[in-house]
Amino acid sequence: MSAEYTYDYAVIRVVPRVERGEQLNAGVILSCPDADFLDSRIELDQAAVLALDPAADIETLRANLATIPLVCRGGAAAGPSSVQRHTRIKRIDTDFTEPNQRKGAVRDL
Repeated sequence: MSAEYTYDYAVIRVVPRVERGEQLNAGVILSCPDADFLDSRIELDQAAVLALDPAADIETLRANLATIPLVCRGGAAAGPSSVQRHTRIKRIDTDFTEPNQRKGAVRDL
């Protein structure tokens, strides 16, 4: 019999100009502490970002977004467990990205 685990996910959004309230989805983080699982997928639509803000610093934005998968994969600086890594992911604070409220789902393994 397979076990059921609850997964949380958060959509990573790019906010080029906060005062205008426009957002673009740039990725997703999927987490399941019970299964010691934490992963992310990031895909930046550079043309869409520049359409909203032609002066956006794309290189800085890409560098900031690139830290998310690194923390998810773990390593010495990321923390030994997915729970600690997920906590660190929530602390990533940049000028351009904003994780939305976490949502949950149940999945059989």
